[in-house]
Parts: sequence; C-alpha cells; structure tokens
Amino acid sequence: MLGDKIMISLNEFKSASTFQNVISKLFEARDFTHKAHLLAKSRSYAEHKALKNYDKFGDLVDTLYEVYSGQYGLVKFELSKAPDMEPIAYFEDLGKFCIAAHDAIEKRDTHLHQLLDNVIEEVYHVLYRLRFLK
Repeated sequence: MLGDKIMISLNEFKSASTFQNVISKLFEARDFTHKAHLLAKSRSYAEHKALKNYDKFGDLVDTLYEVYSGQYGLVKFELSKAPDMEPIAYFEDLGKFCIAAHDAIEKRDTHLHQLLDNVIEEVYHVLYRLRFLK
C-alpha cells in the first residue's frame, strides 16, 4: 500500500505560495471530491459515503475565497481539471498542499489561517472516513 502513494511534488509546494494557486487547487479539490463521490458507488459504498460532504468542502473553499477577496479584492484564478487518481492518494497530497498553503497568507491574517485550517480539517476528516470506515 505504501508503494501506491503518490508524493506531492516540490513544484506543487511552490505553487502553494500564492493565494491564486491555492484557490485554484482548492476549487480543483472541490470538483475532484464531487466527481469521486459520484464514481465511488461502483467501487465502494463506504467510499461513496466518505466523499458525500463535497458540498461542505465547496462551502469551506468558497468562504475562504470570499473573505480573502473581501479584504484584498477579487482574486483571479485558473480552474484546472480534477485529476484521475485514487481518492486516498489525492487527499493525502491535498493535505500536504494545504498545510504548505499557509505561506500564501500573511501571518497577521489569523482569520484567513483559521479558514484554511477548516479546509485542512475537512481534508483529514475525509481521509479518516476513506481509510477506516468500511
């Protein structure tokens, strides 16, 4: 199982250094979660249920974007296509990316760090459900 893990690349950590890239990745994750939820039924009902909170994930990302934009102005970002990969590997990489994304937010903006932490919390909650609820 360890051999199946896809490690996040150094370039992805670097891309976590700008808020535009962070938002692009998080909207990608929202789409990935929804797509994985819909496709999971054919693989596992437990996986389907674990990914059911795609709306909550989207709401957390929307809130982070809106609060940041309310403070600093609208942020332009690219929407990228959600990759085809296993959900556990994707969420493991996403958790690492989100932790690195704290560098894209000013230290004094603790409210934005809190909102990013809410996203991180949901990422690891999904991982818990994927790994342990069968």
